[in-house]
Amino acid sequence: MAGLRPSNIDMSLVNYCITLATEYFPGLEGMIWIVEPHWLVKPMMTMALKFAPQSMSDRFKYVSKKDAISRIGADFLPESMGGRMTNKIVRHQDALEFDEFVQKYDLSPAVVKKIKAKYDV
Repeated sequence: MAGLRPSNIDMSLVNYCITLATEYFPGLEGMIWIVEPHWLVKPMMTMALKFAPQSMSDRFKYVSKKDAISRIGADFLPESMGGRMTNKIVRHQDALEFDEFVQKYDLSPAVVKKIKAKYDV
């Protein structure tokens, strides 16, 4: 974020994200915590949230890592935030095996090749 400046912000994208959040998640409960943001994020968010409904802008809160750990717990925060949660993917018990997935959705060999290369399947 070294070269981040207010002129880099695409306000139409910000407006789109706010509209998307309010349209598709009208009943979003709770707070949206921004943990130790870059110094420029807070004024940008303040400016962007002027376009959002008051009910949405009231949900944003800036917190420190220490505060996040004390409220959420280290077991539920990633290591980058001072927590102990690893990035291991937990497979759901009903998830399809890769070959079953390919058959069910009739994926082309080209798509299968791309998936295998990208995700090391």
